[in-house]
This record gives sequence, C-alpha cells and structure tokens, in this order.
Amino acid sequence: MKKMIFPMLLFVTVLISCSKHDSGNEQTINVSDLPKSVVSYVDNNYPAESIYKAATVRDRNVKYAVTLTSDEIVEFDKNGGFIADEMSFMHAGEHHHGKGHHHHGVPSDSLSTAVKTYISTNFAGYAIRHAETDSICSDGLVTQVVLFKQGIAPVKLYFNSAGTFLMQGSRVVSSDLPAAVKEAIATHYTGYTLTEKSEKYVLADNYSVEYFIFLIRGDARKHVIIKEDGTVVCDR
Repeated sequence: MKKMIFPMLLFVTVLISCSKHDSGNEQTINVSDLPKSVVSYVDNNYPAESIYKAATVRDRNVKYAVTLTSDEIVEFDKNGGFIADEMSFMHAGEHHHGKGHHHHGVPSDSLSTAVKTYISTNFAGYAIRHAETDSICSDGLVTQVVLFKQGIAPVKLYFNSAGTFLMQGSRVVSSDLPAAVKEAIATHYTGYTLTEKSEKYVLADNYSVEYFIFLIRGDARKHVIIKEDGTVVCDR
C-alpha cells in the first residue's frame, strides 16, 4: 500500500502545481523577453532541451515559468533565480516554440513509418507531444520524440536516421550519478564542474545504461556520454 500512496500524492501535488499556471495567472511571452539568467540556467542545466514556451506568472513566489521540449516546467523568481522544476501532466495544447540550442523541430506527421510503428506498438495510448532532431556524439543525427499520456509522466525516446529505436531518456539529478561515473569525470575532465541536471539513457537492449553529462569550465562547455561502469563513450 505504501508503494501506491506516494506516487498518488506526487501526482496530485504536481497536477495542482501545474494547474496554477493555467488558471488565468499566466501570460505567454517571447523567449527573447526572459531574463538572461533564466536562459543561462536552462542552457547550463538542460543541454539536451530547448524552451518552447515562456510565461510570466502572477504568483507570490514564481515570476517566470518556462516549458522545455522534454515537457518539463522550470520556475524562476522575479530576479531570474531558479526555484523548482517538474513534469507537466496537463493536456497538450498549442505550443509556442522559441529558438533553442541546436535543435530542429519535426512535425509529428512527418515522422517515419518506422518511428510511428514503434510508438504505436510499444506505447499504445500515448500521443506525440513534440519531436525534433539533434546530434549526439555516440549516434550522430537522432530524432527525439516526447510522448504524452494523461496522468503519466512524459516519455522521451530517441531514434536513428533509419527510424530504429536507440534509447529512452529520463532526467536525473547529477548528485545521484553512479560513483563510477563521477570518478570518470574527476579523472578525465579535471577542472570541469558538473551541472545540477544530467540525463539517463536506457538503451534499446533494455539493460545497458549510459549518462549524458554536461560540464562547464569557465566559458568552455562539454557534452559527455559515460557508461554506468564509468567508461567514457564520447564527448564533444
């Protein structure tokens, strides 16, 4: 019973939190109108995502709320300081796309038959929320697809140029990375600072795990993929 109570409480909490941004207290703004500190925080902590919606919020604590292509909502105070992030459970609505990183949006109806077949077979009842192309050092050009199903956290899938499923991604707190991964960073990337957020990849074999890491050293930025055992796959 305890295992069921916590997810339900989490769902209710997130749903209520997300609902406040749709209660008439939110006004959509251009991404270019966000404080530089907000954009910088997203760049430094969510390197695999871009902002597709930005809004000001009439709330005692929250001033800005941005929605990422992963369907995560990130909240900031009036000074552009980070407050919290969460997954959106609200029904998909009109997306307001902004410029972000090196990503290129893909209309869902233009996805390959192979990608659509994989989704319909393995994720029945899910709708395609967002799709875009990106370049990953280990796989080259990939298509990221975010799936949505009411009441369930969005799912992020990766496919290669042939439409073959590669992996499923999820957000992790960098402090929770495996010790072997942290040791690899300390050994191979001396002087770099690990950002607060990373991404966990569960590969197509449903067994192998890799981590997408973002490191900073002054003005230098580095994307790194490291296996669960600490083996560095690639960087750029």
